[in-house]
Amino acid sequence: MRTLTNLVACLVLALMATDAVAHDADEPNAALRYWRAWAVIGEEDMERFRDINIEDIGEVGWKPDWGDQGPPCVVEPGCDESAWFELTRAIETAQCNFGIDYEDGFLTGLPHLGMLHLTKKVLAIRAHNLLQRDEFEGAALQVERLLRVTHHTASNRSAISSFVGYSCMRTAERLVERLIKDSELDGQVIQDMRDQLDTFEADDPVQFSRAVEHTEQANVRWLRNQLERPVEERNIEVIHEISAFGFRDDGAVPASEWFATATVEEMHEALDEYSQYIGAMLDLWDGDDAASRLEKQFDDAAAGTYGRIAEALPLSYGRYRKAQDDSVASLANLRKLLHMPDFAP
Repeated sequence: MRTLTNLVACLVLALMATDAVAHDADEPNAALRYWRAWAVIGEEDMERFRDINIEDIGEVGWKPDWGDQGPPCVVEPGCDESAWFELTRAIETAQCNFGIDYEDGFLTGLPHLGMLHLTKKVLAIRAHNLLQRDEFEGAALQVERLLRVTHHTASNRSAISSFVGYSCMRTAERLVERLIKDSELDGQVIQDMRDQLDTFEADDPVQFSRAVEHTEQANVRWLRNQLERPVEERNIEVIHEISAFGFRDDGAVPASEWFATATVEEMHEALDEYSQYIGAMLDLWDGDDAASRLEKQFDDAAAGTYGRIAEALPLSYGRYRKAQDDSVASLANLRKLLHMPDFAP
């Protein structure tokens, strides 16, 4: 039954990746290879990885609790290598396009991010296990692969993808700290990590600014598309769902009710104001003290400064901007640990 389930999953996921493959038929696409790998690993082991917290990975004595079943094969060298083979093929493929339709705006599904997050865990656990056995070259190779996954997340043009990318980079940083402390490793495997680090942009390694701009512009286009429909056909459910995530809805008329009853003219006006909110955010993004100033803008939006839509659905861009600063610091520390020069000003 497990084999049949995996086969069905593989076929479904392959179909989901069809648009991505069509992106450039002449180049291998990591996206399809990721789907294949995790179809082989299977849902049962995926659930087990989800339950493992790796925040303290790299610390001496850290050990994942796999319960009575023991670790999944994909983290144990010598165990069934088919899943590991598929996963490393994906990681080492440069192009990665999951074919996500961002024009769905607030409804855009990002099922691949959980898969990339779990891939991070597989690599981190394998690296940690190798460090525990003083197999430093093997551990360094997993870190180099982890940096490749970081690039794959950053290529996906969504703010949440960038958060996953930063998480990958921060995990790599913790593992390198342990690697440098415990070994005097040098040679090609260190150079491979340096080469990967040289491919990241100094001021925005995981592409937060591009992702936020792209995401919000797609959201505006989605909302404007709703205006082309009769009132009774507008997708009101999404506003209910967004509100359920904790966004503010302090107006006299609930956002979902207003969205259902507003005239086209009122919606266009509110969307124009929402676009101004995005523009103001982008203007602040690269300025001094950007994170705190963006938090102030968040408060202004929630108070109604940028209209009804921004009032109901303000996003805390300050935390995205702070995460960008943190990713810059993480990249700088990785370069320092590996004795690389600072970025040129």
